[in-house]
Amino acid sequence: MKTLISAEAGRALNRRRVAGFFLTLVLTAAFARPVQGQYRRIKSFGFGESSAANPAARLIVASDGALYGTTTLGGTNNLGTVFTVNQDGSGFRALHSFSQTNADGANPGVGVIEGSDGALYGVTANGGANGAGTVFRINKDGGGYATIHSFSFALGDARLPEGDLIEAVDGALYGTTYAGGENAAGTVFKVGKTGGGYSIVHSFSYSGAVGASPQAGLLLGSDGLLYGTTYAGGSNGVGVAFSLKPDGSDYVVLHGFGASSSDGENPEAALLEGADGVLYGTTYAGGVLGLGTIFKVNKDGSGYAVIHNLRNDGGANPVAALVEGADGALYGTTSAGGALGFGAVFKINKNGNSYTVLRNLAGGPGDGKSPQSSVALGPGGVLFGSSHNGGLVDQGTIFRLNANGTGYTILLNFTATGGDGQNPQAALTLGRDGALWGTTAAGGPNGFGTAFRINQDGSDYQLLHSFLGVISSDGSQPQGALLQTADGFWYGATATGGNAGAGTIFQLRPDGSGYSIVVQFGHGNGSNPTGGLIQGTDGALYGTLPLGGDHGLGAVFRLDLSLGGLTIIHSFCGLLSSLIPICGRDGDLLDTPVVQGSDGALYGSTSYGGYWSAGSIFTIREDGSGYAIIHDFAEQFPIYYPQAGIVEGLDGTLYGGDLAGGTNQLGSVFKLHHDGSGYTVLHSFSGPDGSQVPRSVLYGQNGVLYGVATAGGAGSGTLFQLSSDGSNFALLRTFAADGADGAAPQAGLIQAADGTVFGVTSGGGEFGFGTIFAYHPQVATAPRILSLTPVAGRTIVRLVSAGGSTNLIQRANAVMGPWTTLTNLIVPSGGIADFTDPAPALPNSFYRAERTGP
Repeated sequence: MKTLISAEAGRALNRRRVAGFFLTLVLTAAFARPVQGQYRRIKSFGFGESSAANPAARLIVASDGALYGTTTLGGTNNLGTVFTVNQDGSGFRALHSFSQTNADGANPGVGVIEGSDGALYGVTANGGANGAGTVFRINKDGGGYATIHSFSFALGDARLPEGDLIEAVDGALYGTTYAGGENAAGTVFKVGKTGGGYSIVHSFSYSGAVGASPQAGLLLGSDGLLYGTTYAGGSNGVGVAFSLKPDGSDYVVLHGFGASSSDGENPEAALLEGADGVLYGTTYAGGVLGLGTIFKVNKDGSGYAVIHNLRNDGGANPVAALVEGADGALYGTTSAGGALGFGAVFKINKNGNSYTVLRNLAGGPGDGKSPQSSVALGPGGVLFGSSHNGGLVDQGTIFRLNANGTGYTILLNFTATGGDGQNPQAALTLGRDGALWGTTAAGGPNGFGTAFRINQDGSDYQLLHSFLGVISSDGSQPQGALLQTADGFWYGATATGGNAGAGTIFQLRPDGSGYSIVVQFGHGNGSNPTGGLIQGTDGALYGTLPLGGDHGLGAVFRLDLSLGGLTIIHSFCGLLSSLIPICGRDGDLLDTPVVQGSDGALYGSTSYGGYWSAGSIFTIREDGSGYAIIHDFAEQFPIYYPQAGIVEGLDGTLYGGDLAGGTNQLGSVFKLHHDGSGYTVLHSFSGPDGSQVPRSVLYGQNGVLYGVATAGGAGSGTLFQLSSDGSNFALLRTFAADGADGAAPQAGLIQAADGTVFGVTSGGGEFGFGTIFAYHPQVATAPRILSLTPVAGRTIVRLVSAGGSTNLIQRANAVMGPWTTLTNLIVPSGGIADFTDPAPALPNSFYRAERTGP
């Protein structure tokens, strides 16, 4: 790049600088040839860290108000996860994917607890350094994960923990193992929160009446004792309820199950201490019908009684502990039975009266089945629970319901694949928090797409919302970019779903929580928004519809956020045929958003319609007036159509792309003025450099255009750049779809303040479901003459350029030359250098600079 400076042209502009000589800069339009930058894939969609499946453990409502739990499968290694999710079902995030490597555990079958230090603690029955299970720690933000103890198969050691941990008053963690210990019949163990102080507190035995093989965690009683159950052993071989001191002394069998034909058998759940000081629990089997019981017993072992016998129509085979509600009633789940045979959520008074089924789980894609965990109590008496199976892909759910049985809602459908989203088709948005926000058109725990947030370095991926689609009135298949409005809130659109199946507009709070639907399409207000939204200078939102409007051929709409009203400001009418217009020369089918120009008008493109039925570019004002087509595409056949949208550059010019125009009919990048004049094809694609520009180009820093082609290259598309005058076209990336690279980019690009360009591909990546990528340009810094200063009959030339670069400085007495070389100036690390020309700065003197070295 060269810069040109004259001593005459800016006489009136620099009047304050130097009396008698007034100087200014005149820049050439050429750009330095691009230099290859660094491409990096920062995320692969489709399996990854937000996939999870088959929860078997209770949830907890932690001190931050979020829900935390575990899944036995899913995650990056399909060995289970620790996850968090908000109480409204948003913000799902796998905090850790178990790997069974480097002493990590696998397949957690129980939940986590929140320690007094705010961290989460849990156990895995498998994995660890010895393959016998672990105790682990993790922070609520996902950091600080560590295996703090690995069990072993060594003689006498504990192994295979299957019950929840508790934290005792001494600050240590206590738990049980199903096997191991002195008699290979299970143990009670303790370990410090940093992993120190591990010891076996008690070893169970199959001989005698002491009980064996505990499957449940412990209860820390109000008297400081530990209480629990064993699945087997005892006088009748079907388990016991017991107590002992934290130091392991004073072990007492409170009750041996199976004492009569109607007694409970094989308890799998921990005990609950009620507000009345009595212990309450469940057995998996036994009872009058052999389908399990609900029982109570005093802490000294007296007063044992079965207060309810389970039966199929009311729920059967409970494996989870009871919880006590604010109303004093007991709440629980059954893994089987119920009216539909898939388990139930129930409520019962402590005296055994008023057993009520609050929810019969229905299984199938619309409901959970086989709950194996307790419910958790939320604010206002709301119950949160999980089912091990059922839901969209039969891999479990999270649900909520009110304590009276109303308000049952599936908050989350688990899936081992697609849990973090699939097939992103919309450009990312750079939030005010510096993170990237976006959507996927498919995948997510419910399979209907997601809204997500991720840091620019690829860390801290957060699932903000998983769309529910056909199983509710929620939207599905978001295909447009998210928009952050002036008040910080986020808005987006779904192409389908909603209560009419015609799409929605939704809102998220600035932190990504609080998902709500703002507009339901399909009620005479258009349908199927596939483009993104913009906020106009009037504060309203503007968007496009490919269908709907007065003629069913698409529309531009305005949404007044203050009043909540949606208005169609233009209905497209297209052509009845390629030659017979319905209502004049108009476009139809809008797949892309509008953009607001510097003149305040809105600009957009249609994929069809116009004079040749091949698409058009139009303008319209915010109030709907001033609609006009400023350009018709395809004045020769074969005809192909623009679907890349329009952007305005900093130079005030409109830029866009098409799928199959240009010299080779494989797509092109073009520009034109606001009035439609000056239409110019900047680049025609030929195949090896890409084909089919699916979304708008990016007018980047320094006037460089960036874009993607969805096909061509090696067959999976390309990433390219060119100058705004069409010169200096360069391929930045040829997508390979080789199992790691992305493929078929279909969305626009964004650029961060440091110049990094971010984009997505709808396919490719490690799992074949798309990627997020970053491209860091390395463009040579062009030299620029900042000033000419006459001093004592000489001219001081001040130059800015890249530190360490070599720059040629020349002078001429006319714009066209001839040019005289003055010096090759090396610029220091500060980027600014002065050169003294012994000639005076005459009015007809011109100077120029060109970078010649690195």
